Amino acid sequence: MSKFEFDFDSVDDIFFVSELVGSLECLYVNAQSIRNKVEDLEDLLATVGHKDVLALTETWLQSDQGRYFNLPGFTAIHNTRVDTSLGRGVALYINKKWSVQNLSFNAVDPRYNVLAVNIKCGNTTLNIIVGYNPSVNLVEGFLDVVESIIGGIKGTRTLIFGDFNVDLFVKGDKQLM
Repeated sequence: MSKFEFDFDSVDDIFFVSELVGSLECLYVNAQSIRNKVEDLEDLLATVGHKDVLALTETWLQSDQGRYFNLPGFTAIHNTRVDTSLGRGVALYINKKWSVQNLSFNAVDPRYNVLAVNIKCGNTTLNIIVGYNPSVNLVEGFLDVVESIIGGIKGTRTLIFGDFNVDLFVKGDKQLM
């Protein structure tokens, strides 16, 4: 087993969500490149238990690379960066025991990476959104994109993961809650 080597700024960079819908368990990681960390992700899942949903931000994958980064037992859905800039990219890995549908909102605005799916959890449908906003200067547009996606999907249960790059200590005209 390799050493877990993600570079986390703080313990807040990893969030565990348990028992959201029945026994659905989720894990969110700001990966800062998964290209050299697939084994580390597998080790993490072996350590914390095989989760139902793994949401990643900053995968740093380009458009032709997503298909090469799969995890055993998961359906992988990627929204990769369209340019050559550093950063960007999001991914959802959904346990194959769940039925998953990509909601095809991933090309709303090329400045952001946002991916939306819905999964069937028994008799419940859950919408899952993962997003990455690359700059604190683009927060308002990013929140508009997320809001438009939420407005366009059906169902009342939506779980949102992401790196929004929102400074909660700066007062602005856009309400977050």
